[in-house]
Amino acid sequence: MHIQSTIVETFLEIVLVTVTSLSLYHAFKKHRRSQLHYANEYRNIFKDSPLPIWIYDRNTLIFMEVNKAAEDHYGYTRKEFLGMTILDIRDEKMHLKTRISAGQMPAEAYKSSGFWEHIKRNGETITVHITSTKIRFRDKECVMVIAQDITIQVIQERKLKELYAVEQENKKLLELHILQLNETLEEKRRLAEVIDRINNLAIITDSIGRIIWVNKAFVKHTGYELKEIEGKNPHFLHGPKTDPSTHAEMMESLKQDKFKNFEILNYTKEGEEYWVDMSFSPIYDRNNQIIRYISIQNIITERKAIDEKIREQNKMLRKIAWTNSHAFRKPVASIISLVDISNDMNQPQEIQEIHKLIGACAKELDTITKDIAKKIRN
Repeated sequence: MHIQSTIVETFLEIVLVTVTSLSLYHAFKKHRRSQLHYANEYRNIFKDSPLPIWIYDRNTLIFMEVNKAAEDHYGYTRKEFLGMTILDIRDEKMHLKTRISAGQMPAEAYKSSGFWEHIKRNGETITVHITSTKIRFRDKECVMVIAQDITIQVIQERKLKELYAVEQENKKLLELHILQLNETLEEKRRLAEVIDRINNLAIITDSIGRIIWVNKAFVKHTGYELKEIEGKNPHFLHGPKTDPSTHAEMMESLKQDKFKNFEILNYTKEGEEYWVDMSFSPIYDRNNQIIRYISIQNIITERKAIDEKIREQNKMLRKIAWTNSHAFRKPVASIISLVDISNDMNQPQEIQEIHKLIGACAKELDTITKDIAKKIRN
């Protein structure tokens, strides 16, 4: 009887061990399938991003992976990329800086690397804003890079500076003419002849601001003939969008004999908006009393439009950079952490809960990616 009891117990232990082993085996297979599922979802998000993204080895600087947006934007195929280093898309003068930057990734594994010049496959040089994060990829210390092309913005900012420089030069020339021709009545007549030939708008008023003369450029641009506006105050050029505070400041400066420049929005006879950079110069009589004012106005409508466009682009750049640096990093870090945690678990219920959390992070990444794509398209 004792021997039979022992045999039965041994048999039951074997059955228990077998059943437990089979349960653990099936749980492990399910866990492995889930890991592959979420890895594929994350890989799809990486590939479908509208911004160029790549991963490179920190030690060798070799490209380890690139997305479709990087291939399309830079002109290299994925195969070509994987045979290159990140130095190959940079000018040789920037190689040392690139190596230093790659070696100085911070401990928190995320940073904005600022603005860089990259070279496309066709030789075109572009300016990009780089954000990067340290990751472990294929058992190697790597860096994931997100690149945003801001070449158009840089060109527009350069054009804005050039326009501003031309405006300042024209202003200096006009001021020089006014100083040279403001001494005698004869010089004032010569001044009127000069002003009538320039492309800048010019208005001469009496001591209380009533228009007594305008040049040909003013008539051509605004559509108003002198006979229509003679005796009027130039304020009639203002309209619905003219800033009243600028007008008030301008009046106060004239009252205090402080003749500085103002930028203000005016309207033509047809109601078309135009921006001017306006300066005032007084004309004195022999008793040093002001008898006239000369207002020279530079048309700056194009510069103001470019300036506004750049402000909107900078606003969008800051918004996208914030999304990349905060919203994008959070779910990525969560997925990495959850995968590491799940590797140490063997309870099906705990593994299932981890899978739900990873799924939520993957959906959040997908939403963020679509939102970035929508912002870029708009």
